[in-house]
Amino acid sequence: MLTPHLLAPAEGSSEPDDVGIMRAGIYNLGFLGVGATTETPAILNWWARRLRYQCVNEQQQGLFVDQKFMDLVPGFASAACIMRDPRFNVAYWNLAQRSLAKDQTGWLVDGKPLGFFHFSGIDPANLTRLSKHSSAFRGDAIAAPLQALMQHYAEQVLANGFRDLRSYPYSYGHFISGNPIPAQARRLFRTQYEDLDGDPFATFEPVLQRVETSQMTQTSAEELNRHLEDIYASTSWRITRPLRMIKQLFKQQRSMN
Repeated sequence: MLTPHLLAPAEGSSEPDDVGIMRAGIYNLGFLGVGATTETPAILNWWARRLRYQCVNEQQQGLFVDQKFMDLVPGFASAACIMRDPRFNVAYWNLAQRSLAKDQTGWLVDGKPLGFFHFSGIDPANLTRLSKHSSAFRGDAIAAPLQALMQHYAEQVLANGFRDLRSYPYSYGHFISGNPIPAQARRLFRTQYEDLDGDPFATFEPVLQRVETSQMTQTSAEELNRHLEDIYASTSWRITRPLRMIKQLFKQQRSMN
């Protein structure tokens, strides 16, 4: 069971519009219903294989974390169900197309009881905006029913230790040495070093250090080729990494060939 981000075209000036949704995925994976059908194991195993190395936000490459792959599932699964009830998976990306109200029984969407609201991008400690991902529903643009719903949610989250939990360090954000893992190192490992032996939190940092420090003479031609390929493929590095580093890598590679 899948819920579409949109139940009608979004052609206005606010983001995400329908083109933005096409980049991120037709269906929102904040919710997914899976039943024990004969088709289920094969689809979940396919999804797992894809997500092992392609659960990334590279929309220019047609990838958006776990979500974009689900665009294919209605074609794969004869039992796929697309839930078009506007009461479910209400969020910043579709709220402009739905009417949220509150009465003595609770919240209503288009006059019917709210199924569930998706608080994507909300900060319970800052209720001046619905989501960090959108410029809509901020300040005075937050109507009273929405403000009450946000407050109701925030009170529960804060009561359950949100302030303490948000200060916890990310378990996989550092090498064993304690040094933080930069985003570029993650991309390089995923695309070039998935066959590296041992625990990558221990073994991959020395690989990076050999190329980015004066230990260039200890770096094999194979490792240099991998790094050069990655530098070429990464727009962010072509912009931010010093040109002299790239020149140094090419010079070292030529001397080894």
